[in-house]
Amino acid sequence: MSRVHELTFCSDASGWMNQELEARPELPFSRVVIEESTKRSRKRRDLTIYDRSDKIAVTGEVKLPYMADGGSPFNESVVEDAFNK
Repeated sequence: MSRVHELTFCSDASGWMNQELEARPELPFSRVVIEESTKRSRKRRDLTIYDRSDKIAVTGEVKLPYMADGGSPFNESVVEDAFNK
């Protein structure tokens, strides 16, 4: 079995989440996008979830468990990078 690339995983996951959000308008979120950056930085957030007023509600950094930096959610460099994004 081949390993899924992080970008492929994020794309698939955002599709699933967007389907769910479309089907359930009572949820507080409106849409999910991938690889979005701010005007101030070239760094990109893996996942960005928007609320119903189109403001950023949740951002996420995705690391797959079989990658060197994905073995723990407590990897200090990953946490710091996500915070800075």
